[in-house]
Parts: sequence; C-alpha cells; structure tokens
Amino acid sequence: MAVKLVVSSEELVDEDLQVLAADLFKSISRETDIDAKLPEGSINEKAKGEPITLGVILLYSIKFGALAALFGVLKSYFERESSLELNIHRSDGAELSISAKNMRSDQIEETFKKASEFLGTSEYE
Repeated sequence: MAVKLVVSSEELVDEDLQVLAADLFKSISRETDIDAKLPEGSINEKAKGEPITLGVILLYSIKFGALAALFGVLKSYFERESSLELNIHRSDGAELSISAKNMRSDQIEETFKKASEFLGTSEYE
C-alpha cells in the first residue's frame, strides 16, 4: 500500500513547513518500520520546495503494526504544533483530512483510530 501524507499549516511559512516536513520524515524513518521517502526536489529541507512537493511525504510498505508507531509520531507533532493539518491520500484516490486545531489528546487518539480504518486496518487500538 502506498500512501501520500501532505502536511500543511496556515500559520507556518513555506520554509518552516518544509523544515517541519523534513523533520517529520526523519522521525517516521527512525521510529517506524515504514519505508518513507520525500519526493524528488524536496530533499533539501531548507529549500522552499515546489508547491506540488511542499510538505509531502510518501509512505511505502506499511506493514502490520506500523500504523500504531506512525500515529504515535504524528500525535507528538499534533500536540506541539496546533496549526498542523494532515491530508492522507490512498492509492485509490480517497483522501482523509485531519486538523490539529482545537484537538485534545483524547480526540487525537480517536481520530487516528478512524484514520486506521480509512487505511483499511484496525490495528491502531
């Protein structure tokens, strides 16, 4: 299963958003078993990035057990950056949008359970 994560924020300028996406990419790569990649042209985290690749992280080989680790990483970013928005794009074109704005910790947990179902698994318990 291939999934595209698009990270955005109304409060961050493009350069800061690109740094945040690069940091998130590194955290996902380090803390999960998911094969994460940045699109071509967005490797330099200080670069502004093209609008089409800004904030994009590509996820491949999402194996059983990996979503819980991924959502743990994402939760930590949601808790420290309240303006963060995340769009999850499945390979069939379906999309799920999640906004951290005004979201409490318990709401984040419930949202990630629904995201797990959206991705076709109920492993995030």
